[in-house]
Amino acid sequence: MNRTIGILHQSFPYGGAETATLRLAEGLSRYGYHIYVFCTDYRKDLANPTENYYEIQVMPDSVNINSEENVNYLLDKIEAYNISNFCISCNEFIPTLCQLKERGSHTKLIYIQHGQPFWEKESRLDASFTRSFHKLKIVLINRTKEKLFKSYTKRWQQRYAIIYDHCDFYVTLHPQYSQTIQTAIKRKGEKLIAIPNMVEPGFLYENKKKQLLYSGRMSRMDKRVDRLIKIWAQIHARVPQWELVLVGDGRELPALKALTEQLQLPRVRFEGWQKDVKKYYQEASIICLTSTFESFGLCLTEAMSYGCVPIAYNCSAGVTDIIMNNGVLIPTFRQEEYANRLVELMQNDNLRTELQKNSFASIQRFYPENIIPQWIRLFERLPFSR
Repeated sequence: MNRTIGILHQSFPYGGAETATLRLAEGLSRYGYHIYVFCTDYRKDLANPTENYYEIQVMPDSVNINSEENVNYLLDKIEAYNISNFCISCNEFIPTLCQLKERGSHTKLIYIQHGQPFWEKESRLDASFTRSFHKLKIVLINRTKEKLFKSYTKRWQQRYAIIYDHCDFYVTLHPQYSQTIQTAIKRKGEKLIAIPNMVEPGFLYENKKKQLLYSGRMSRMDKRVDRLIKIWAQIHARVPQWELVLVGDGRELPALKALTEQLQLPRVRFEGWQKDVKKYYQEASIICLTSTFESFGLCLTEAMSYGCVPIAYNCSAGVTDIIMNNGVLIPTFRQEEYANRLVELMQNDNLRTELQKNSFASIQRFYPENIIPQWIRLFERLPFSR
């Protein structure tokens, strides 16, 4: 059996999708697979030199990522390394996917949908961080076109259909996401398969600090960390022994710091981007998520594997499935209810201890020994021929 896998990213290894690839590569390597990670921007400063379970291949054209030069490079490497399954992990490479299929590459093509279906439409309609003229255009023109004609919904339905028609399998993070895509693109759906992200086994830390934690990208469009800061503004006086710790970087970070100063909030720590967030998971008692949409909530599974109790808006099937009855799910986007339930969780030690143990136990279904075999079954379903 050929066990050589290629995975394509744009920038690597920065971001949640890239973290998922690292874990997949590490898990597959234990089963004798050899992994090549292709990218146009290799962030060596972020790479861990001890991660020797994959090989990096940097494509020659970092400007036009779908150039003919890059496609030829991939075709040559797929042939030279005898790659049996080639995974594409971001929609920026849709033209490359089409070229690989149309030019008769012998490898089997797997597209991995890391995001919640049609998050791209929300990105297009988001007016954050745009100049006044462009913001006006988004509000008056783009959103009106979407409301009246579903212009951006139809655009991304067409792109998802192109992806589906050019890949051998289309991987999502949840069965509901697969169903959403199948319905939207009007296909039979036999190529769609759901495999959740995995989480590395942690350790149940019981001597926790009185900390609320957010860990992730500082982005207004999807993460909406400003909601958490406003919730802290409501509750901090009622929980004087607790603090809020925010780990991560992004374009929204200066605005979030300014909001904290404007509201004169005590006991708020901005830690910035951290290469290793385990120490924060080990210390914090509660992991908070206030996202508008969230495909899976990788920070939830990571934090739960170290005994953090999760609280989040039930903004997606992925988040709901992760937390279930092992944390606190709040109907979107009821800020008052979120604040009250959070205070209850902070003040009730027995409740927090019970949920901590339950969430730690439930998260084991996402351990590599339960997820990697699903990938191997997928690879084995794809016949390989020269």
